[in-house]
Amino acid sequence: MPTPEKKIRYAVVAGGQISQQAFMPGIRQTNNSELAALVTGDPVKADKLAGLYGIKAWSYEQYDELLKSGEIDAVYVATPNFMHTPFAVAALEAGIHVLLEKPMASSVEEAQEILAAQKKSGARLMIAYRLHHEPGNVEMFTRARAGDFGDLRTFTSVFAQNVAEENSRGHNGYWCGPVPDMGTYPLNAVRNLFGAEPTAVHAVGTKTGDRGFNFHDTVAVTPRNGQLSLR
Repeated sequence: MPTPEKKIRYAVVAGGQISQQAFMPGIRQTNNSELAALVTGDPVKADKLAGLYGIKAWSYEQYDELLKSGEIDAVYVATPNFMHTPFAVAALEAGIHVLLEKPMASSVEEAQEILAAQKKSGARLMIAYRLHHEPGNVEMFTRARAGDFGDLRTFTSVFAQNVAEENSRGHNGYWCGPVPDMGTYPLNAVRNLFGAEPTAVHAVGTKTGDRGFNFHDTVAVTPRNGQLSLR
């Protein structure tokens, strides 16, 4: 664990938007962690980001070598969703802690594989999902369960984002589409607000005709729990 003399040394796995805009600059604001390495398959990003942060860049083919190098304590895995499992499992099996972007994996089976690797090695595993910890959300959930808002009946949320067609998320099927990527936020919000899991789900997906995505780019989901409508 970190001490004033020893910080947690992170390797960033994948240098995409979330890494560049959030994690890499954000870690500079901590007092217990530091960037130590970048793993990327893009040589241009490797040169640019390694130079900007004064760290060493490794290719994906060198990942196992990095895990055994003794130069890192943890990895932040921000690959496309369907690639999470092999990088998380390899790190955990090597005894390296893992901070894993949401969604955790592309299936229950893959999530269980990651959990099994964590249990076997004892390395730390955490999903990088900040909204469980933000003060406003914590207050809302706490007050809702205390009855401050009366008898909760329904919850409605809309979350939209314009994704460029050339973005990697646009051509990797359902698990890079809106339900696991953006739906994570309203779905987890309503589960925590009501403190209940849905017993039935209805969903309708549509595709925009002039966009080249290989998934439904607009999805309306209505989970229900008994008589509660959790939209």
